[in-house]
This record gives sequence, C-alpha cells and structure tokens, in this order.
Amino acid sequence: MAIGLEKGIVRLAQYSPEWKTLYEEEEKLLIDSVGRYIIDIQHIGSTSVHGLIAKPILDIGIAIKDFEEGKRCIEPIESLGYEYKGENGIPGRHYFVKGDPTTHHLHIVEINSEEWKKNITFRDSLRDSSPLKRGDEY
Repeated sequence: MAIGLEKGIVRLAQYSPEWKTLYEEEEKLLIDSVGRYIIDIQHIGSTSVHGLIAKPILDIGIAIKDFEEGKRCIEPIESLGYEYKGENGIPGRHYFVKGDPTTHHLHIVEINSEEWKKNITFRDSLRDSSPLKRGDEY
C-alpha cells in the first residue's frame, strides 16, 4: 500500500510519485462534494514534497470563507468515508480522518487564518529546500 498508517504507529516511507496521483483523485472527490465552499484546496504535509521521506498519510488543506460555513461541509465529507473529529486541538479547524489504516487527514480552515498560512508556508519551505527540487511545478 502506498499510503496508510495503523492507529498509534509512526513510520516513514520513501517518496512515491503515486502520492501526487492519489491526492489529485481525492481533490476531485472533495471538489465534487463541497466545491461551492472551497476557496482553495492544497496538498500539504510531507507527502506533498517531491523526494521527501514522509509519513505515508495524505494531508489535504481546504480554505473556506469562515468557520461556521465549514459546518455545511461535514455531512458531505463524511459521505466520502471521512470521520469528523471536530477542531481536534486546533481552534478554528474542522478536522477529518479517512481510512483504516488512516490514509488521509483533512484540515478545513479559514482562508485568512494563521493555520492556513502556516500550513502553506511550511509546505513551500520544505519544497524549496528539498535536495531533489526539480524546478518544475508540483
């Protein structure tokens, strides 16, 4: 399996080009389901960095207009197999997990939030410093 971790297990895996494909497939499902609320959707986390050894779970970030509006996304996203975990320790975030073993983490936050900026900045910093940086778009 290219992605997935059992609960309570931490493991790293060699980078797989399949991670990008799996993200793109999931992105399409999410856009089809809750696209009217999405301002931006991004592959974030270690699996989004070409060549990086990573925890094999896809982290997906969705930016929305406001936190309350995000509540409208819960039921449609649950119908895609995600489990809603509330804010799960980060105020202003709707957090979901998918799979058994866990294959996806989904973070829904406001577009202007510090959490959104932090996730994108961290991902971009990893990409910029990757020893395998290829110079082309991800």
